[in-house]
Amino acid sequence: MRALFVISDVIRDEAIEVVDELRKANTTVSIVSGDNRITTGSIASMVGVDRAISEASPVAKKELVTDMQSKGHNILMVGDGINDAPALTEAMVGIAMGRGTDIAMESADAVLVRNDLKLILYFMNLSKKTFSIIKQNIFWAFFYNIIAIPLAVSGVLHPIIAAGAMAASSLFVVGNSLRIRNRNKALEV
Repeated sequence: MRALFVISDVIRDEAIEVVDELRKANTTVSIVSGDNRITTGSIASMVGVDRAISEASPVAKKELVTDMQSKGHNILMVGDGINDAPALTEAMVGIAMGRGTDIAMESADAVLVRNDLKLILYFMNLSKKTFSIIKQNIFWAFFYNIIAIPLAVSGVLHPIIAAGAMAASSLFVVGNSLRIRNRNKALEV
C-alpha cells in the first residue's frame, strides 16, 4: 500500500487581484518567506510575483528591509507571524493581518482587522488621500499666517477682521480634514 500526502499553502482568493492592483500602481511586490524554495516559488508564480525569497529567517527578513530602505526604497511590509515581527518593526510601514500572531500585531504600525488582503489597497489609498489633505491644510494655514498676521501687525487689517480670518482659516482646515470621511466611503472595499 502506498500513500501520497500533498501539503501546501492555500492562496487567498483575493491575492492575485491585490498583486495585480499593486503592480498597476507601480509598486514592486516581493514574497519573502521562511518556506522552502519550491513552495515559495510556486506561490509567487501563481499570484504573479516576480521576486520570491525563500528560506528567510526573521533576521534575514529584517536585514532585507533595512538594505532596501538604505537604497532609498519605501518599504511596506505585510506579515502575520512571529518570524515577520522584526521586519514589520524595521519597515517604513508595517502592516499585520488581524488573524496573525500577537507579536506581529504589536510590532506593526497598522493592523488589518478583517483578514482581507484588499484592505492593503484601501490602506494605501487612504494614506495617500490623507497625506494630500494634510499638505493642503498646511498650505492654507501658512497662507493665512503669511498674509493676515503681517497685515494685522502693520495696522492695515483690523484685529477683529484678522481674528475672524484666523477662525475662518481654522474652520476651513477642519472642514477640509472632514473630507477624509467622504473619501473613506468612496474607497471602501
